[in-house]
Parts: sequence; structure tokens; C-alpha cells
Amino acid sequence: MAHTSPNVFGIQAAVTAGPGVSILSDVAILPQHRVLTKADGFPPITNTEIALVAAPHASPATRRLAEVLVEFCSTDPRQAA
Repeated sequence: MAHTSPNVFGIQAAVTAGPGVSILSDVAILPQHRVLTKADGFPPITNTEIALVAAPHASPATRRLAEVLVEFCSTDPRQAA
């Protein structure tokens, strides 16, 4: 059975408790998590998708934050120096 959560803390808790398997960014992987590999029967993850949703009447500060997040997520960390 698949479940989704908009909350990274909920996802981390499910993974930590044992029943959860998830694709997490490097910064969201906790020390108690185990990264599954090809040896575990999982394919490598090359690209993932993220969705950012803002309310139609979001404040200018919220829209600016969304722009910053989009810019951050669009940057290839391998290109950053």
C-alpha cells in the first residue's frame, strides 16, 4: 500500500520506523536511515520531481520565497563551486 505525505518529518518517521521506503534528498537522510542500492534490489535514482504549490493570493513574500526555492532547486549541485 502506498502512502504520501506533504511533510518530510512524517516521511522520515515512517522510514525510521521501518515500514517506509522513500526517495529523500541527501539533506533529509537521517543517520538511522539505510540507503538502499542495487545490491538491495533497487535501481539507481537519477532524476526526481518536486512540486511547489502556492495559494492563488499568496503574499509578495511568499511568492518571493517560492521564486528563491525554484532557483535553488534548479541549480545543479555538481555545477556549484
